[in-house]
Parts: sequence; structure tokens; C-alpha cells
Amino acid sequence: MARPKRKHRPAPDLSGSMAAPRIVRQPQSAPPLRPPTFPPSVHVVAALGALILGAAAGVYRQCPAPRESANQAAGAVTGLSAFRSPYVCNDDARQQLYWMASFHDKTLFQNDIVVDYARHYVSPGVTALYWLMTFVWPPILAGKLAACGLMALGAFWCFRIGERLSGLAAGVSAAVLFATLTPIADRVVGGNPRAFMYPLLAAWLCYLVRQEHAKVAVVAVISALTYPMTFMLCVPAWFLDAVRFERRRPVLDRARSRWMSTLTGVLLGTAVLGAKYLSPDERFGEIADRTRVMSDPAFREGGRFSEVLGDGREGALTDWVRAAGTPFGLRGTWDGESWVARNPKWGGWAVVGLVTTWIGLAIARLAPLPRQFVWLALASVMMYGVAWLVVFRLFVPARYVQFSFSLLTVLGMALILPGLAERIGPPGARRAACVAAMLLAAGQSFGLSYVRPAVPHINQAHNAAVWQTIERVVPPQSVIAGPPAYLDSVGAFSKRKAYMPDELAHPAYTAYYDNVVTPRIRRTFEVLFAGTADEVLRFAREEKVDYLFYNATEIERGSLSYIKPFDEMLQRLKSRGGPRVLAQRIEPSRNLLGTGGGAALRLIRISPGPDNVFGVAE
Repeated sequence: MARPKRKHRPAPDLSGSMAAPRIVRQPQSAPPLRPPTFPPSVHVVAALGALILGAAAGVYRQCPAPRESANQAAGAVTGLSAFRSPYVCNDDARQQLYWMASFHDKTLFQNDIVVDYARHYVSPGVTALYWLMTFVWPPILAGKLAACGLMALGAFWCFRIGERLSGLAAGVSAAVLFATLTPIADRVVGGNPRAFMYPLLAAWLCYLVRQEHAKVAVVAVISALTYPMTFMLCVPAWFLDAVRFERRRPVLDRARSRWMSTLTGVLLGTAVLGAKYLSPDERFGEIADRTRVMSDPAFREGGRFSEVLGDGREGALTDWVRAAGTPFGLRGTWDGESWVARNPKWGGWAVVGLVTTWIGLAIARLAPLPRQFVWLALASVMMYGVAWLVVFRLFVPARYVQFSFSLLTVLGMALILPGLAERIGPPGARRAACVAAMLLAAGQSFGLSYVRPAVPHINQAHNAAVWQTIERVVPPQSVIAGPPAYLDSVGAFSKRKAYMPDELAHPAYTAYYDNVVTPRIRRTFEVLFAGTADEVLRFAREEKVDYLFYNATEIERGSLSYIKPFDEMLQRLKSRGGPRVLAQRIEPSRNLLGTGGGAALRLIRISPGPDNVFGVAE
């Protein structure tokens, strides 16, 4: 029996209001913009507020905390006056800033191998920036201003990332968290190239999230010019971002514009690094390799670079966990006053809880988890492993996770808090108050410092007369020797040549450490505990040293101490019997500081001249 023919029915008209939506597969690109809930002017004002907040946090962090201000009763500087004081700066800035005074005063630091070493390892972009800034401001003030600018830029780019991914509340939260998180501010210090990593990494991540690869390339090249570790971290994350998943299958992005930008940025950045680091200076030698690092006590517990191997007591995994937990106070290297720092066991669970909450909210579509964040975290772990395998060839391995994990922590909390507030908080102004309360609670739990900065500062305002005297009586080409810790301040605050300052006693370059650092530190301690005047005069003649700057009480009591491996030698010298020339009473007229440095602090001339402490004339 034949089957009856079906009547032809015309296709329904789908143009009306009841039409079903047409499903179109959109190419995966930048995350979509959230619908604006505020006028554009509000977003502009919030962006300006992020810049101002970051700059204000930078100013605040340049002022020493009360507990770190030495001898306040004698007139230590506090408040904004510390920002302007030429005798207050961050501890790490002393090794980078003082020699920059020679940019515009050619009489300073001539024929000084220690200063040449400091110039050698500072990146060309940082050098160029400070060269421009020191046309207007002295180096120490220029460093403080640069730190404020970098904090402002970091807060701004964190705001832009949060705003892009989750709206205005997340952007504001990210800016606030960046400006107040203690470990972040601890690393954004003037004069130090690592201060550039946070703002550059945040800008790079912002453009990567927005898939603006030409701008990603520009930031990558700037990173190579300023802090190469940022470039080394961004490149693998950049390539990983080219992989997308469709139906759980990896697919490579074949967009020509993307690969042109990527390859151009990588090639230019590599060329910058090659021009700087592939032509080593024979005076400083090669960078220490793994064999050298594993055998040299200078890289172990109590040494100059103990952080390279996790103080020599821990393996790579433990060191990575400690570095990754830095934002939560698990390392205990900062103020130690947060709840997590006081409770490391529960602090570890807090880390796990935060990550789990973020992933759970992302799965529930209550908080965004961009793939770029995942790639950056994965690239951080990869680069940490590579750097640890070739120890010190890529500088301190932990840096590859410390900076990125701190930044991802800021952004993670900023993206979680508004989503939680929308679910548990009432609408309107009370919801904003709920976000603020949660932000404050998160800050107190995870180590934010709202009361005072935890950045270690050198506050020598109470010794201003000492540094002024040294600058006045010591000619620019003279060399001052003394305990290494004292000489950092000589260079920074008096602009005079230091024989071997502590901050530049690096074991990173083999020839520099073997031929300059080690013999100079040994000769310094031998002359400080010399038994006869002839030993001091011979030291001055052979090493071409003109002055000694030291504390006589430390020599007399034997309380001077130093890092490994020189501490054993120092202990032997202190236990040696017999008279110590520099500990004996010296006529007040021979102490060039007069009474300005107190009874113990001395500056004496040991090279031939009319004011030689032993009466040796020209």
C-alpha cells in the first residue's frame, strides 16, 4: 500500500518577537565586558582614585615605622619629613641609588670597581629612567618618587583588570588590596629594578586578558629593558595563552596578528637581554653556576644569598610553598602581626580555602577565573623549576612565584569579594558597606598593613652631622674602609667611595666575589683588629685606602659580627690577644668627626698626610 504524501508546510516566520534565538558560535577572544552599572564618568573617577591611592601608599611606605626609627629621642625623622630627608631610604635602595650621583657630577666615584659592578648589573631601562630623574631630583628623592609612581601604576592596572572581569567593585577592591598588601609594598622600593615587576606584570596581564597583543608585546619589551625576570616569566605564559580548549580539545590560535605581535615582542626582548648579558665584563666574570652555588657557603644559611636555596635547609618543593605563601605571611619575613602569620598551621589551611573558594565560585559562575590567570600561575611554577635547576643563572628562583602569586592573590580576592557580597549583602549602599567590611576582614586575615609600613628603612637622620662631616672633609677620590655595614651609608649619604660595602658584597659573579669581595672583607677585618700601627699603614699603602670609619666600642668589646663564610675568620681575630690599635684611645684632634659621632664613632686618616692618626706626614 502506497504511503500518502505529506503536505508541504511553509517554513515558519521567525522574524517576530516569538522567534527562537539563533545560536552562533563566537570565536574565543577577550572576556566580554560586563554591562556597565555606573556612568562612564564614575569609572574614570575610580581609575584616577586608584592612581592616587597607589601614589599615597607609596609615600606612606617611604616613611620608617616607629619601631624601625633608630634613636628617635635624638631626632629621628617621621611623617612626610622622612620622605624629603636625604638621610632616610629603603635598605635595598642604598646599593642602587648612591652611585647615580655620578650621572651629573663626574668627580664622584671615578675608578671604583665596586660602583662599576653596581652599574653593571642594573638594567639599561632603570639606568636611563634614573638618569633622567636625577636631572631634577637627587638620587634618594628620585628613588622615592619612582617608587610612588610604580605603586600608582600597579594599583591602576589592578583596577583595570578587576573592572574588566567583574565590574567596578572588583576594580576598586583590587586597587585597595594592591596598595595595602605588605609583601607587595616591601618590594616596590626606589632604585631597585625589581620594583618594576609588579606594575609591568599587572599591565602585561591586563592587556593579555583583553587580547591586545600589540600592547602585550610593548610591555614585554619594556620588561626586558627594566627587570628581565618579568620578561622571562611572561613569555611562557604568553605562548600558553595561544592554546584554547574547544569541547575539551586543545586548539592553537592561528590568528596572524597575534603571532606577529608575539614573535616581534619575544625577538626584541631577547635582543635586549642578549646585548646586555651575553657580553660579560672580565673584571666580574661569569654568573655563578649550579656547582658553585651548591658548594659556596655564601649561598647557604647565614650567607649573603641564603634565599637562593631556601636557607640551605629545604628542598625545592618546600621553598616553593614558602614563596607562594608569602602574601599570607607564612614565611614570617615581614611584620608577623597578621592572624595568618601568628597561626601558620591555620594559615596554610587559609591558603587552601581561598584557592578552593575561588575555583568553586568560578565553577558556579559567581566569580571569573580567566585562563590567563591559570597560564600565569603555571608559567610561574615552570620558571621556578627551570631557575632552580640552573641555580642563579636566572637569578633567585623564588622570585618567579613570589611576584606572580602575590599579584594573583590580590586579583583573586578582588574578584571573589564582590560576588560574595552580591549573594549575602542587601542592595544599594548597604551592599557597598558589606564589600568594604569583607575587604577589611580579608586584609586583616591575610596580612595587610593598615597601621604602619613593614618596609625596612635606614633612618640616619640622627647621624646627619656625621655624613655631612664625611662629605666635607673627605675628598671625592679618597677611599674609606671600615665594617661593610657602615660603608653602605657612607656611599648613600656622603657620596664618597667605599672600600667594600655590605650591600654590594655579592657572590653572584665569580671573579668579582673571588678577586674583590673576599680579599677586601678579609683585609678589612685584619686591619680593624690590627695589633700594630705598621699593619694599618701597610694596609693603607697596599690597598690605596685613605680613611677608616668604624665604631671603637665594637672593636674593644669584640662585638663586631658578619655573615658567613667570614664569621669564622672574624671570631679568630677577636679571640687573638694583644693590643688593638684602633681600640686604644685616640686623641680627639685625630678623630675627624670630633664629637659629632659620639665617643665611639670614629673617622681617622691612615694614609700619609698632616692629619694622619699616627702622625705620618707626606
